[in-house]
This record gives sequence, structure tokens and C-alpha cells, in this order.
Amino acid sequence: MAGLRAIVMPVVLCLGLASCDGSGPGGVPRSASVPEARAGLGGWHLPLLPGGGEAHAVVQSAIAQGSLALPLDGLSAVLAELAAGHGVVVGKGGADAGLAVGYDLDHDALLMAGGDRMALHPWKEGWAQAARWAVAIMPPGEMPASAEAPNYLRAAGSLRDTGYAFEAVLAYDAGVSRWPKDPEALAGLGRCLLVLGDRQGAAQAFTAAQAVDKDAKAGQSGERATIARREGDIDAMAH
Repeated sequence: MAGLRAIVMPVVLCLGLASCDGSGPGGVPRSASVPEARAGLGGWHLPLLPGGGEAHAVVQSAIAQGSLALPLDGLSAVLAELAAGHGVVVGKGGADAGLAVGYDLDHDALLMAGGDRMALHPWKEGWAQAARWAVAIMPPGEMPASAEAPNYLRAAGSLRDTGYAFEAVLAYDAGVSRWPKDPEALAGLGRCLLVLGDRQGAAQAFTAAQAVDKDAKAGQSGERATIARREGDIDAMAH
């Protein structure tokens, strides 16, 4: 594979997949792929990155285009995202990177955009030691198969910080659906709604966040929120 040739093309996001019978590690199918006929439907592109690009550059590029980007840790997470129909950019250090759109465990292959294949076995050996990395890319509102609350909410917050408040609302709303008792998810949703001018929705989200947050710091925030509501100023609740 030459440089980023394979990934300067639309990324197929959450469009379904074809899978065979049987299962692989973590219960994923033995093989999975995004249908090639749908390859032209994605609207997100990666630019050419100097030196082949690294995870942080891929994440920043995705966020700048309003997409959710979640760094992955390990081959099992990569396979889980591919089985869920999410495109995954994979690479090693600052060298060649590519967009994986599927895998075939029986033939030891990652299926790459453009028809290339990448051997899977090197990815099974020493992820961190080999400086391998992977980033799942998807539209806001889609939940990564391997999502854990802290990493997912950090990705949603990056959308908000980049000026994509509406997209961040979609991401936080999906997070609240997955983790309804997570105060950070609720508070993040409230901050985004406040940016969009929905003060009533923001107040409801902040109140819900405070209701589920039981630690001492949250108690202090709750006192500040009570004062803010009494004064008709919910902006203080966003902090």
C-alpha cells in the first residue's frame, strides 16, 4: 500500500455490513465488510498527511469535518468497530496508514478501501510496542461498538470545542441513552444545548446531572445551580 492512497476517498460510515456464520474473538463474525456498492455514499475524507499521518492527526481531521473520532486500543476493538459497520483508519507510527472497511479472519486479512488487503497477524503481536494505532470514524449520534464512557464523552466534547455544537448534541444524546446515570454525559449535553440557545433543555440536563452526581464537588455545584436557577441565570450551571 502506498502512503495514504487508500484513504483519500469517502469513508463508509455505519452503512451496514455483510458477515459470515461463525464468530471470532469477542464474538465478532469470522468476516465482515462494508458493501463495495455503497463505497461512494460516504461524505467524509481524510487529507494527505505528512509522513503517512498518525492517530492524533486523523482525529483532528475528522473532528474538523464534524465527525466523531474515537481512538481504539487493540485489535479486538478494531474488529468490533468493523463488524458494527464503522470505518477504521489503521496505521503504524508515522508510516503508511489506510482505511479498513472489513476483515477476514480465516484468511488473516484486513480489507482496505480500494481493494487492498493488509495481513492481520502483525496486528496481533505487541500493539503498543509496535506503535500501532487505529481510529474509528462515524457520524455523531452513532455509538461505537467498543465505546467506554470517558473516551466517548471526550470525543463528543471535542466536537463541541471545535464549534460543532449541534453534532455534539447528537453525540451526547447517544451517550446519555447508553449511560443515563453518567453526570458528565448529562452535563455535556446541557452545555451544548446552552450554546444552541435551548436554555430550558440545558437546565433540565444540568438538573439531571446534579441529581445523579453524589460526590462532594457535585454538591457544591448543586448549590451554585440552585442560586443560578433562582436568579434566572443558568449560564453558571454550565461550569
